[in-house]
Amino acid sequence: MVFFNYSTMQMAAKIVYYGPGLCGKTTNLQVIYKKTSPKSRGEMVCLETETDRTLFFDLLPIDVGVIGGFKTRFQLYTVPGQVFYNSTRKLVLRGVDGIVFVADSQIPMEETNLESFRNLRENLLEHNLDIDTIPLVFQFNKRDLTNIMPVEKMNRDLNRTGLPFYEAAALQGLGVFETLKGISKATLFSLRRKALGDEVVSKPPAAAAVSSSSEKVSEEKTLAGRVEPPKPHRVPTPPPPIVVEAAKVEAPVIVAPEMKKAIAEEKVEFAERSVQAAALRQEQISMKKISVKSTIDVARQLDSLRDQYTAIKQPEKAAHKTSADKALQDLLQISKPALMAQEIKRKSAISIAGAMVKAGPTTLVLTIRNSSSQKSETIEIPLEIDKNRSKVALKLDLDISIT
Repeated sequence: MVFFNYSTMQMAAKIVYYGPGLCGKTTNLQVIYKKTSPKSRGEMVCLETETDRTLFFDLLPIDVGVIGGFKTRFQLYTVPGQVFYNSTRKLVLRGVDGIVFVADSQIPMEETNLESFRNLRENLLEHNLDIDTIPLVFQFNKRDLTNIMPVEKMNRDLNRTGLPFYEAAALQGLGVFETLKGISKATLFSLRRKALGDEVVSKPPAAAAVSSSSEKVSEEKTLAGRVEPPKPHRVPTPPPPIVVEAAKVEAPVIVAPEMKKAIAEEKVEFAERSVQAAALRQEQISMKKISVKSTIDVARQLDSLRDQYTAIKQPEKAAHKTSADKALQDLLQISKPALMAQEIKRKSAISIAGAMVKAGPTTLVLTIRNSSSQKSETIEIPLEIDKNRSKVALKLDLDISIT
């Protein structure tokens, strides 16, 4: 379920990298993080319990376009690989918009891949999601090793509906961005259908499906030139009434050719940096770590992250303040005769830690300096500080006239 923030007109699509332990999910996220411009991504966050961890970071594409008036960004997650950390895996899947299933290509990992894929299907069902209705691509990782399964076999085992797949060697940075772009395009395709109102359709009644199937078989026999002997006439028994719940609707099954066409036509670009494979392995990521003690804490932190990275960022607010300060400074330094008569009004607030001032009489010195001529004017403001206060707030309302 895509996350909307109406105050900033942004929507965040949740993409989860799923797969068995040590298959390369974390490596994928690390490579993406290292190879994208810092201006287009948020910090890497690690939610750690005593036994497992979940990685997250926010990624803003440079070319996606606007869907329904909202700017689109992606939020990438990994899940703990081992199946016995299932509670965290379920939480991370909540509200998912797209999934990358990372499979380990090594021959001994065949059954583990299958077990993890079955686990994905079961966990999605617990969220009332069908794996056939979620944008999904496969990544067959570790193709640079020697004891690997053929791609054809991996597709037979895992990708039976023929969805898009990518070969990768994540440690070398190969196939990582191809996979990311694939799932991003598939997810955008799904989001556009939701924006157009085409996401939800009803399945035909079972009886109608059987009837259609019977008619098709009869038609095939006629086309083949086979003539069935006439059957004795019998009065048909009326079928039981079909009860269709009007409110019960289901998302359409994802058809592989349709998904491949969407991936070919959608346009997604990220601010990629050119980084050599050796440098990828050596570069360290400064990661924000959040310790969580229970699944309740994990859920709360995940919700907080989704909201935090679609809100107005503090640097943006600081940029507005900096531009206002610069405008004030420029006005103070004006020397052209036509603009000599100026009136500037500015309100400002300053917070001072209580530990920095002593109880009793205190003087605040305010200096206004003209940087071009090095002239300054000093104003002394006496303050009475209560020793029981932990912070002092000084509000200034400046009214400066230049004549």
